[in-house]
Amino acid sequence: MKTQREKKLEVALLKEKIERISGKKVLFKEENSESKFEITDTANMDKESATKTIEKLYPNNLLYKGHEFFDKVYMGIITDFAYQELRIGEMIEVENEEYDEEEDEWYTDISMEEISGQESYLGYLPKDDIFISGWDVFDKEGDNLVYLRLDENLNPRKIEGKFYGYGLFYQDSGYKRLHKIYPNLIDIRLD
Repeated sequence: MKTQREKKLEVALLKEKIERISGKKVLFKEENSESKFEITDTANMDKESATKTIEKLYPNNLLYKGHEFFDKVYMGIITDFAYQELRIGEMIEVENEEYDEEEDEWYTDISMEEISGQESYLGYLPKDDIFISGWDVFDKEGDNLVYLRLDENLNPRKIEGKFYGYGLFYQDSGYKRLHKIYPNLIDIRLD
């Protein structure tokens, strides 16, 4: 178990390394004797350093535009916004074709089903200040990614929705394709 002094030294060395690599003063904020890191500062870092910093400080020691990241920004704004954009929880009409052997004919059955889904990924494009929320979406064809930007008041604005894979973000190559398209994408949350 590390002592408080050892933890502070480790954070100071990490800060020094980040500043050396990025060439810019990094905003760490002391709060309750724990260091906080501003996610937007990753725009001045190489991908490897940014990823290591996020991994080390996630979930409780990250800020976004000065706001506590995990509970306020991620859980309170980004996830809720993506949930609404993807229509998770809404009822939709679903057509199912079935064959009746006794009647020797096909018929269409229309039923109402709830769109179900689970958030599974959050990435950040530092140079563009865009978050990408990836979801496993079931019972629906369409988007499983929401690209969004937050303004200074943390109001979300959808940039676009995209579909990579067939509903399962990791299993259906969504994650790999996303990183091919955006090589500087920083993973914040992997589920």
